[in-house]
Amino acid sequence: MRIAIALGHMVVSITLTSSNVAFPDLRRTFPEQSLTNLGWVLSTYTIVFGATLVPAGRFADRIGRRRVFMIGLVVFSIGSVVVGTAPELWVVIAGRVVQGTGAACITPSALGLLLHVTPLERRAGALGFFSATASLGGVIGPTFGAVLIELSSWRLTFLVSPLFAIVAWLAGRRALPDDRPAETAARPDLAGMALIIVGLSSLSLGIVQGRTWGWASAGVLGAFAAAAITVPAFVWRAGRHPVPILPLALLKIRSVGAGTVAAAVYGAATGAMLFANVQFLVNIWGYSVVRAGLGVLPIAVASMLMSPVTGRLGNRFGVRRVGVPGAVLVGLGVAIQAAVLEGGDAAFLTRFVPATALIGMGMALTYPMIAMACVQGVRGIDFSVASAANRTALQVGNAIGLATVIAILGASNAGTIREFRLAWVVLAVLALGCGLAIAATGPMRRTDRSGAEPVLMAISPRVEPG
Repeated sequence: MRIAIALGHMVVSITLTSSNVAFPDLRRTFPEQSLTNLGWVLSTYTIVFGATLVPAGRFADRIGRRRVFMIGLVVFSIGSVVVGTAPELWVVIAGRVVQGTGAACITPSALGLLLHVTPLERRAGALGFFSATASLGGVIGPTFGAVLIELSSWRLTFLVSPLFAIVAWLAGRRALPDDRPAETAARPDLAGMALIIVGLSSLSLGIVQGRTWGWASAGVLGAFAAAAITVPAFVWRAGRHPVPILPLALLKIRSVGAGTVAAAVYGAATGAMLFANVQFLVNIWGYSVVRAGLGVLPIAVASMLMSPVTGRLGNRFGVRRVGVPGAVLVGLGVAIQAAVLEGGDAAFLTRFVPATALIGMGMALTYPMIAMACVQGVRGIDFSVASAANRTALQVGNAIGLATVIAILGASNAGTIREFRLAWVVLAVLALGCGLAIAATGPMRRTDRSGAEPVLMAISPRVEPG
C-alpha cells in the first residue's frame, strides 16, 4: 500500500519542481510567445492545484479516498500526456489545468488513506514517511528534470510522469482498501466548492502574477478583490450548510488552527528556499543547471536519514517538542548560509553542504509534526479535508515566499551575494516564525474532548512504532 501512496505523492512533488527547469527549453519551442504567456505554464498548475485541494479532500472523505486517489492518478496522467505532446502553447496550459486537478485529488486522498489504515501509535511514523516522499520528490525534481531535458527535451519531463502514476495505480488497485462510505452519505456543498475554488484561485493568481503584471495593476488588484469577496462568502456559507466543503469546526480545534498557520509560514520559509539555492549555485557560483540540481541533494539526503527517527520522536514527545526544534534547525541552516557563503568562494563541501544538511534535518522534523497537528483531534471521516486544508495553506505560503524572494533578487533572479543573503535572512526569520506557530498547537493529548481518535499518544519506550 505504501508503494502506491509514495509513488503517487512523489510524482506530484517532482512535477511541482521539475517544470521550473523545463522553462528555458519550453521557451525555445515557442519562441513567438511572450514571457508572460509562457509563465502561465508554471502558474496555472500552482493556482489550480492550490484551489482544488480542499474540495478534492472533502469529496475523498465523502465518496471514498481510494476512489478519488485512483481517479486522480488517471486525470494526472492524461494531463501529463496532453502537456508532453501539445502542438500549441494553449494546449500545454490546458494540460496543466488537468494535471493540477489530478494532483489535488491525489495528495489529500493519499494521506487520508494512510492515516485511515495506520494504528494510532504508528501514525507519526507514517506521517514521517509521507513527508519524506514529498521532500525527496521536491528536491530531486530539478535534477530529474534537467537530466531528462539533456537527454531529449522539456516534453520528456512530462511524458515520464505517467509511468510512475501507472505503477502507483496498479499497486493501489491491489493494495489500497476500499473505504467507500454508505450510499446514503450526503454530498458536499457544491456552491461552497465553487466559492472556495474561485476565492483561492483569485488569491493565488494575485500572488503569482504580481511580479509579472505589477502589484498595482488592475489584474492583480481585481484578483485580490475577488478573493476578498468570495473567501468571506465561503466562510459564511460553510458555517450554515449541513455538509460544508470545509467544516469550520475543524479550524476551531487548537492544534488544527495553529497547525494550519504553521503550514502557511513553513511554506513561505521553505517553498522559495530551493529556488534561491539553485539560483545561487547557477548565478553566483556558475554551476550548470544539472550540477545545481545535484547540489541541492544534501537537503534530501539529510531529510531521508532523519525521517525514520521523526515518527518515534513525535509519538514519544509530541508535536511541539519535536516540531519547534526542527523549525529552529531550518532557520539555523539558512542563517549559516547567509553568514558563511561568499560570492567567489565555491566552498561546496565545507560550507554549503553542512548548512543545507541542517535544513534537511530540520525539515524532516518540522513538517510531519505540522501534519500531525492538523489531524490531531480530527474524526477519521475528516482526515482528507483536514490534510487538504493544511496543504492549501502550505501552497499559499509557498507562493508568498517565492514572490518575496523574487522581489529581493530582482526581475532577472540573478541577484548579488548581498541580495541572496537578505533573502536567506528573511527565510530564516520565517522559519523561526513557523516554530512559534507550532508552539501554539498545544500539548500532546491522549484523548480529545470531541471524542475523536487522538493522533498522538504516549507510548512505552519499549514499543517500536513503524
